[in-house]
Amino acid sequence: MKRALAILTLAGLVLVGVGASLAQEEPDAGAAQDVVFLGEKRPVYLRLIVRHGDTSAFAGYDAFLSRLFTFLDRDKSGALNRTEAKQVPPSERLNQFFTGNPYLTGTVGRPGMMPPGGGGVNLEELDADKDGSVSLEELKTYYVGKGVGALVLSNQTATDVAAQGDDAIFGLIDRDRDGKLSRAELLAAGGELLRLDQDDDELLTVNELGINRASGFVPVQPPRMMMPKDGKGAKAPEPKFVIELIPRGDRRLSAKMDAARKIVAKYDADKDGKLTAAEIGWEAKALTKWDRNRDNKLDSLELGRWLGGTPDSEHLIQLSATPTTPMPRRMRPAPTSSDTITLGNVQLAVVTQALTGSQAFDFKGQVLGQFRTMDVDRHGYLTLRQLDSEAGQTLRGMLDIADRNNDSRLSREELTEYLDLVASAVQAQVSITLSTSGQGLYGTLDRNGDGFLSVRELREAWANLAPFAPEKADAIDRKELPNQVRLTVGRGGNAQQFLFGAVNNGSVTRPIPTKGPLWFRKMDTNGDGDLSAREWLGDPAQFSTLDTDKDGL
Repeated sequence: MKRALAILTLAGLVLVGVGASLAQEEPDAGAAQDVVFLGEKRPVYLRLIVRHGDTSAFAGYDAFLSRLFTFLDRDKSGALNRTEAKQVPPSERLNQFFTGNPYLTGTVGRPGMMPPGGGGVNLEELDADKDGSVSLEELKTYYVGKGVGALVLSNQTATDVAAQGDDAIFGLIDRDRDGKLSRAELLAAGGELLRLDQDDDELLTVNELGINRASGFVPVQPPRMMMPKDGKGAKAPEPKFVIELIPRGDRRLSAKMDAARKIVAKYDADKDGKLTAAEIGWEAKALTKWDRNRDNKLDSLELGRWLGGTPDSEHLIQLSATPTTPMPRRMRPAPTSSDTITLGNVQLAVVTQALTGSQAFDFKGQVLGQFRTMDVDRHGYLTLRQLDSEAGQTLRGMLDIADRNNDSRLSREELTEYLDLVASAVQAQVSITLSTSGQGLYGTLDRNGDGFLSVRELREAWANLAPFAPEKADAIDRKELPNQVRLTVGRGGNAQQFLFGAVNNGSVTRPIPTKGPLWFRKMDTNGDGDLSAREWLGDPAQFSTLDTDKDGL
């Protein structure tokens, strides 16, 4: 889970919890991705520093393309000739590789088979300088032109779906059935709900609460054209929440202008091409800092300069379990209570969705199993006749690209090398997915976003919800719950699979203890960051002594 690294200074923006403090130093340009979150009322400028170990996670894409190029360059000439270029995967197939799927399909021939010659990309489409061969840079340029890169972005649309599954937990807490959650009901929520803790681990899951996980955080496709009854196309409603990317590693003002113009278009209520403090949701003094021409408004050029300044917050995203070298001093995590950014009635959480072996489907094992089944004579290779059989269709599709020595046979070694190439693509891209569960109660209570409700989160339920209740009110209505929005950073090609599979189904993995000394983490069996009297392995009197606030944790 990423740590928010700076206090937001714009009016109405509150960063709850500070996870790591950054000095005013130039960030690692190779690992930094700047993002603008366009909420309903105001934009927020975030910097995501995404690493895999001690290197930039974005470097994996170039490394994979270099590996792909070397794989295709069978004569090791340093360039792809016409025959080799036929095996260049089209952009759709390359995107399939990023999911770890090595199966190749074509539009001609039997299902599962590639057309003769590989069905790849024509040399002319790749050969930008028309010298009759394809360089690594030309291969990269081809994929850039097809919209394939180191980053995959999935935006949320105008969908505003309330988390229907939250009816269960709302009903459990709302004891008097008045449609509101009172201070007293929320303060008693821990005792009431923990009685449902079936495995007695002092953590509540969605299954234990009877919540339908299918109604959790939902990433959906960008706005599309709707077809009303009259048959005429109508544009879908504008998204409520959107993220815009600023070109990575480009310090020029021109690189910020596309995002700046979209900010103006989003909030320009009077359509004069500029934003007042009220329109952009800033205090007047915050606007004055960037208002170069002193007209009390911000145009796109002035907003472009804002996007070239210091972000409102920075977040360190570590996509591997631990860095291979010590974390730089300026990014060492400090104690934190939460990494949630609160913007009016929106809670925006930056979450890491890292790839783990248990989440990845074993394509390699499956394909090699098919190979072993067909290689009945144990020659260690399959002939073209075997591959052209009904049983060999799927492996036949891999022959052209995997047959490195062009002998029209598929050896186990060649197949393994091809499968390893595709497997390396799974970690080559970074994904950023914006998703929402609407005004969800479960997400509001789950402050650290681990998919569980801990004893402390239940005890602090009223304190966390009170800021969204009317002033001086002792209860909060359903419609006053904050919108839960997540910015999930993970591996491209697998982000949505993991978002639904690893987070939103009933089999959520129990948190791994990360806080405190080793002895503390060993006792913290449920990984919630607290030691209860039940988890404590020492003298009960010693626990009572250490528990200075007498809260039982």
